[in-house]
This record gives sequence, structure tokens and C-alpha cells, in this order.
Amino acid sequence: MNPFEMVVIIVALSIGAGIITSFFKLIKHYVDKKYSSGNDLMNNEEFLAALKEFKTNTDRRLNSLESALKSAPPKSESKKTEPNNTRVIDLDDTTDTRAAGSGKLRNILKE
Repeated sequence: MNPFEMVVIIVALSIGAGIITSFFKLIKHYVDKKYSSGNDLMNNEEFLAALKEFKTNTDRRLNSLESALKSAPPKSESKKTEPNNTRVIDLDDTTDTRAAGSGKLRNILKE
């Protein structure tokens, strides 16, 4: 191996190492950017102000509901009856004068 080939190999290895290092730095930068976006919300003052306002409104509503429940008279334990809203559909095989020609409809209903 002559000295010129040795220099070419050393230069090629250093350039290859630089390219590989740059490639991994780009990947690291992309991953850091993608997963660090959640931390930006904690530094956003507008978001924190809106979150505090939401919390205070929710606490106020909850306290209002609790006080309304405490002041309401207790209801008696009466048995509630639910209305029967079910309908019965009769699917007899008897034929009407209207349905005599609708064999296709009867086949659909039997399926």
C-alpha cells in the first residue's frame, strides 16, 4: 500500500464518520423536537391562565351544586314505575288479500 492510498482511506473514513454523525444528530434533533412539545405547554402563560380559569369555574359550579343538594328537601322513597312503551308485532303466516301477491315480502320477513 502506498502512502497516497493510505491518505485517501483516512480522508474517506473521516468524511464517512462525519456524515454518519450528522445523520444521527438530525435524528436526535427530530426526536427531541417531537417529544418535547408537551413541555412547551407548561411554559405557555396563556394556556396556564386558561387552565386556572377553568379550574376556578369548575370548583364554583361544583360548590353551587353541592349547596343546592344540601338545601333541597329529601325526596320520599316512592317506587317509580316506568311506562311500558313496547309494541308487539304479530308475524303470522296468514295471507291478506293485499299481501297475496307479495311473496317476496314474506320471504324477507321470514329471514
